[in-house]
Amino acid sequence: PISGNRVGAMVADGLASRYPDFGYILWPLTLLISFLVLAPNQIHSGDNVARRWTDIIWTVSRRARTLGGNQVKFIYYGILLLYGIWGLFALSLFNPLQIAKVGTILMNVALGVSSLHVLYVNHSLLPPELRPGWVSRIGLICCGLFFLGITAIVIWKV
Repeated sequence: PISGNRVGAMVADGLASRYPDFGYILWPLTLLISFLVLAPNQIHSGDNVARRWTDIIWTVSRRARTLGGNQVKFIYYGILLLYGIWGLFALSLFNPLQIAKVGTILMNVALGVSSLHVLYVNHSLLPPELRPGWVSRIGLICCGLFFLGITAIVIWKV
């Protein structure tokens, strides 16, 4: 069974136990490669969060737009700092498996709501000649129902 902080090392343990003659090299190399795969992804995620919220704040806040173009970095790095602090806080409260489960559930909600939101925006804001056809609309509805349905099933099972 998977539990707590053992999630990251389970593949390395499995490889080391499957090939005991090479376990001394497979275990650390597997952990290193796992880190090299996951670390850039986390950096990219943090950058995405900071960039999107910086764009939103820059767009909606007159006070933010009074900053010089080179001072937008204070908004960006402030958001990145808060994101990092939240990550450390979350890791101190929850184990990595719980964080992955909650993150997965929230991403499913985001995908479901986003697809229905796109449908609403396309139908209400676009002129009729630019609106997507029925196939695209049905696809967006199915996508939204699928991801929200998966979320409901997972929450019900947990």
